[in-house]
Amino acid sequence: MVTQEELTEAIRSLSLLEAKILYIRCLGHTVENTALMMHYSEETINKKMAGIYSVFGLKETLPPKARLDALRYAICPFYSTFLGGFTVLLDDPIWVQWPDIEIPRKTPPELIDAVKKDNEQRKKDEIIPKVPSWLTTRKGGEIIPPPPPPPPPPPPIDWWRYWWILLVLGLIGVIIYLLSRPPQPPVIQTVVVTPPPAEVAQVIPTNTLAQISTTTSTPEPSLTPTETVIPSPTLNPVLFRDDFNGQMSDEWELGSDEYRVTENSFTKKGLFRAIVGDPSWTDYAVIVDINSLHWTYFGRGFRIIVRWQDELNYMALNIHTVNSCRFRWLLVQNGEEGVVENAEINIPGSGCGAGLWRIEVKGDTYRTIRNFEPLYQFTDNTLSGGRVGFSITNGSTELNLDSFEVVELP
Repeated sequence: MVTQEELTEAIRSLSLLEAKILYIRCLGHTVENTALMMHYSEETINKKMAGIYSVFGLKETLPPKARLDALRYAICPFYSTFLGGFTVLLDDPIWVQWPDIEIPRKTPPELIDAVKKDNEQRKKDEIIPKVPSWLTTRKGGEIIPPPPPPPPPPPPIDWWRYWWILLVLGLIGVIIYLLSRPPQPPVIQTVVVTPPPAEVAQVIPTNTLAQISTTTSTPEPSLTPTETVIPSPTLNPVLFRDDFNGQMSDEWELGSDEYRVTENSFTKKGLFRAIVGDPSWTDYAVIVDINSLHWTYFGRGFRIIVRWQDELNYMALNIHTVNSCRFRWLLVQNGEEGVVENAEINIPGSGCGAGLWRIEVKGDTYRTIRNFEPLYQFTDNTLSGGRVGFSITNGSTELNLDSFEVVELP
């Protein structure tokens, strides 16, 4: 049996960050929502929660449900008593005095109403909102009551009750249109038929025995149209293509077997690498159709790989989608990464990292094209050829691909 003194000592031993994380979790928020509100990754929140469980003597060997029940029915109720009720905002100056903070024991009625409305909305939507309004709204240290609800929309008009009016208006419109049209002259088709040329008799004299009459005629013109055959353009040879129809192609060399392939897309969250192709490939275009891409950073995130020699030598396009949409080129040589020309290029348009990306490598020239719009071009003669692929170097990056294709350039 844990005494109140032991619980109080355990709470006071928490760091300020751990105290705030426990505060948000006791409000009923998930790890994902806690990470968003505290501006940390889910991995960091899970590590801090493991430390909090350890402080309260809940070992990692306990089942997750047992630890959550202890949090819900023992730790959080006592923590609420310790704080004088969950009425403090995350950015309140009172946290500076942790753990010797003095919390007012009286809960403002405006906050009680806001919490009740927020809880009712959660039950109605069956979801937990990411950031409740009553937790982040304040003015001069005081809670601002939530704004009044917007007025209800006007009732919809039952147009079906007025169908006869719409019918009459439609008939009037048709009559006006027919009366306002100018008279159209009749169309007269003239067919010109060219008669076949007359037959010409040609008399060829021979010795004195006979005369042979040879008749030469021109064939009649045909009324049947002649089909004109237009030669199709020559397409670049396809070196490799994977549409992810139910499974990944057997040609891939995978660094992990933890991924998901549906009927027409590839999905992965976390570390991954896939390489394909022949080391002798030199001039080609890599076409990657990205449905969605989230939580990828410069240095840690999603990369499109070209001219892969080995894991220590290759060229890669690195995409960044957090707080801004940019990309840059990396040259990895002997395991050392360097930014090509120190350039970070903004990604125009919508979709951020998503879209149809085309990477052309020919000779020492590298071209970057997104949604048929050229974005960046540079030259580098470090690598002359190699394989292709893609990789994820960040545990929270989420990727969904529609297809991956390589075509040969002339």
